Amino acid sequence: MIHSVLMFNNQGTPRLMKHYTPIPLVQQKELFDQIYNRIKLGEEQGQKTNFLTNKTDDEAKYQIIYKKYSGLYFVLLVDIEESPLRMLDFIHGFVECLNVCFEDVTELDLVFGWQTLQSVLEEMIVGGIVVEIDRNKIVQNIDQLNGGHKGESSLEEGVKRLGDSLYSFASGGFGAWSSSK
Repeated sequence: MIHSVLMFNNQGTPRLMKHYTPIPLVQQKELFDQIYNRIKLGEEQGQKTNFLTNKTDDEAKYQIIYKKYSGLYFVLLVDIEESPLRMLDFIHGFVECLNVCFEDVTELDLVFGWQTLQSVLEEMIVGGIVVEIDRNKIVQNIDQLNGGHKGESSLEEGVKRLGDSLYSFASGGFGAWSSSK
């Protein structure tokens, strides 16, 4: 089971914090800081793995699986029984979906397009369980959530149009977005 999905930049600024198991707000901040510090410390020491384990009293409670893409860390906090390679593949699929939705996604896209970011994550994970990994289905569902475009000749054109609409809205507000329709 996935307990948390975190995303932060090189400076440790959170861009996404989604918890599937209840964690009090104070502990969420402590958990985030601990994970960020462990990842950064490992990088400074030359660590070459994307898997970390939290051990207390010789018993592992959960594992931290992360991948860095272009200055952003995508982190999963999962049960010890979960397959680390499967979770790395999930992270890669999540990034691919974001890349299609935003057309070469950047950190700024995720800051201003947080609704799309949340929607993609909700299409992929429900209650801490991965329910969908097919990129085309996920992108198609996101497009339908945002009004859809009947008569588009291809999914890729529909996704491009969705990305253009979201960019217009993010860069110019409602006025620019409504005039582009």
